[in-house]
Amino acid sequence: MTQEVNEVRDEILMAIEEDRLELPAMPEVAMQVRKVASDDSADCNTLSKVIGSDLAVSTHMLRVANSPLMRRSENRLADLRLAVMQMGFQTSANLAVGIAVTHMFSAENKVVGERMRAACRQSTEVAGLCQLMCRFSTSLQPEMAMLAGLVHNIGVLPVLKYAQNKPGLLKQPVFLDMAVHALHPELGDRILDEWDFDEEIRDVPSAHLQFSREKPAADYADIVTFAVLQLAEGSNSPLAQVDRSAVAAFRRLNLDGANDELHSEAMQEQMANSRVSLG
Repeated sequence: MTQEVNEVRDEILMAIEEDRLELPAMPEVAMQVRKVASDDSADCNTLSKVIGSDLAVSTHMLRVANSPLMRRSENRLADLRLAVMQMGFQTSANLAVGIAVTHMFSAENKVVGERMRAACRQSTEVAGLCQLMCRFSTSLQPEMAMLAGLVHNIGVLPVLKYAQNKPGLLKQPVFLDMAVHALHPELGDRILDEWDFDEEIRDVPSAHLQFSREKPAADYADIVTFAVLQLAEGSNSPLAQVDRSAVAAFRRLNLDGANDELHSEAMQEQMANSRVSLG
């Protein structure tokens, strides 16, 4: 990390500590969904009503429910309640929270807006792959893996929000990208901790980039690691240069044992579908 990036990091952290820069608040619909999800007496009807209170989120939910990733029949779903029933209570709750979070990735400034959209696109593509890859780690829940993917880069938000008021930073897009890359894991952990997310995914923003991290068994950060590196393959991203043989997550996920299925034509088609289904 360069001296300049260190200085930006210190400025942002100081601004947060002094309340000059607020960490993003959880969207209202996400808070209500999580409240319903924690209520043992709640059902799909209750959940669909809460999700339906937000037009953007409910419309997005229906689109996902009718995507190749989620569709269970040839009949197109036009009713949110039926979509929630088909996808299941917990999957729908986690999906609604994640979608509400992705809708936060917007900005009027052109430079910031481009990076917001790119971050949103990555989060949805990663989330689709995370859900699909849970077949190789049966103890992990697909809906939780999907949520982990949707929030893995939430730390991008405060960095780009800070940049909006820094014309000098906006004029240096390469440096801005360096700052985002260096700072978003730490800030993402802080946001998910402040939002009181489940411990299982609270450190995903930073843990998924710790390639030598040792754990006794595969976890949600490992799934996100796989998805992020898979999507970077063949690109000009620094992540495309990562030596996969040195990535501990790949060993825990037993990808060598699943290599044939992973590279099968059917699996490649499913992976392609998963990349766009949540978008």
